[in-house]
Amino acid sequence: MKQEIQNHVEDTRYPPTAIFPEGTTLNGTALISFRAGAFSPGVPVQPVAVKFPFRYLDPSWAGVEIGIGSLIFRLMSQWYNSADVTFLPLYTPTDEEKKNPILFGNNVRAAMAKVLGVRVTDHTFEDMYLQIEAVKNHLDPNDAVLGMDRVRRVLKLTVDDVKLTMKKFVAMDKDNSGTVSYEEFLEAMGIPPSEHARDAFATMLGSDSDKIDFRAFLCATARMSTELGTEEKIHLAFQTCDLNQDGKIDPDELSVMLHLCAPSVTKEQCNNLFRKVDTRRNGFIDQFEFAQYLRENPSWLQLFQTTWTEERASPSGVVTKLRAEGKQRDVASYLKAFEESDKNPTKPLPSES
Repeated sequence: MKQEIQNHVEDTRYPPTAIFPEGTTLNGTALISFRAGAFSPGVPVQPVAVKFPFRYLDPSWAGVEIGIGSLIFRLMSQWYNSADVTFLPLYTPTDEEKKNPILFGNNVRAAMAKVLGVRVTDHTFEDMYLQIEAVKNHLDPNDAVLGMDRVRRVLKLTVDDVKLTMKKFVAMDKDNSGTVSYEEFLEAMGIPPSEHARDAFATMLGSDSDKIDFRAFLCATARMSTELGTEEKIHLAFQTCDLNQDGKIDPDELSVMLHLCAPSVTKEQCNNLFRKVDTRRNGFIDQFEFAQYLRENPSWLQLFQTTWTEERASPSGVVTKLRAEGKQRDVASYLKAFEESDKNPTKPLPSES
């Protein structure tokens, strides 16, 4: 598209090209960020400010929850529909603006906003798209106004990433309250309460809140890849679960890790998670299956990270004991001891003996 615009500018056979630089339709109260493509050729532009005065129905269709057919019918039912069109003076870019299309666009936008009598905002058409997705998913649309340019720059997330994260958040929000409680977090994970689960939940909380809202959930998801690369974290989690270091995780090995995450986890809960991760149904989890599941479910990555950080730092930790002196300990006997410890709390676990 950028090249097409450049071709139209350079070829005098083409008539002037009309471009709507916002890329979407708003309700007329603000101008969002202009797309840089219209200004990349660095040639003079003719700004045209358009607004639609109305009494009953906003013809812009912004924020109106009616179909296109109903909109057309209602517009045709009015005596008339108005449009105020203002041609501003031709805007000739400076040398600095020619080198910087974003600066060029921002300055043209400021001039148009002054004529329209509205404010400017750094949000983009992508924020409008996410607001629509939020409404579809029964979220407050204001929670989806993130400033995608900044999200992309700071959190390294695309619109598709945010949309996928929103779907995961909605799946956790069982009561459609717009927030995720600790109980909903546990239900989504399929595990009982535990200290590690509480710690993992706490890392995802926003400020001054005991529940996770969408923005906090999004930031927590992105933050998991800042200190170490996500792939390295996943690799460490796999190594921690793979007790006998054979390159795969069997049901017993996963159960050990889940017992560390949540000591009161049941065998059924362990089996449920194993079935979700073992997509190839070959009786074990390989690195590809494990990595794919953690990428799609970052809450599990956070829980594993919280658990392995403590586990690897302890010379008397369970994983250390099971790998003591290079010997392969009997994982099944550990799990049996764990079950017996639930019945008899005074009996030490293999890691404590």
